[in-house]
Amino acid sequence: MNFTEMDDLAVLRSDEDYIFWDVRELTKDDFHGPIEDVQETIARTYTTMQLDWDEKIFQKESSFHFRIENIRTDAIFGRKKSWAKPEFYENHERHSGMLKHEQGHFDLCEECIRQLRDKVMHLEGQDFTCEGDNEEVRKELAHKEATRIMEEIYNPETQRHSNLQREYEEQTNHGWYIDQQNIWDARFQKLRE
Repeated sequence: MNFTEMDDLAVLRSDEDYIFWDVRELTKDDFHGPIEDVQETIARTYTTMQLDWDEKIFQKESSFHFRIENIRTDAIFGRKKSWAKPEFYENHERHSGMLKHEQGHFDLCEECIRQLRDKVMHLEGQDFTCEGDNEEVRKELAHKEATRIMEEIYNPETQRHSNLQREYEEQTNHGWYIDQQNIWDARFQKLRE
């Protein structure tokens, strides 16, 4: 799960080991992780989908309710988990193509996050019934229920994200099939428009 508390998200945003997706593209200097001993792979990009929100509990007539508020979704690149072997950098022409391929993993994560965002934003501000005898129990139960609601949307989307990442690797053969890579690159370019 990539659900975080708001404080954790603030820490992530200020941590230089994580890059939140924007139009800035990755550079070779963004890959800080220890190189894995994998023969057929010269680089690995770690990305994750982040979903965060707040719950607001309130009384409405004689019952308690909660709202899901401040929904935040992000595509995140982990510098310390992403790595590249020296040969990734040796040939400048090949390097730029491989770097673009690795950028594609991050872009694909952003594409999936946008679709997730579309699916969860309708929950923003909706009222849900809240159980519990006191404030502490209500907070706990509201958080549990909000998490259940979000997981019903989030879990299938993360599986879809994993399947798309696998499809991207297979169709481009890790960036070696240039024609296929160009097709995916055109798709990703739309994210920056």
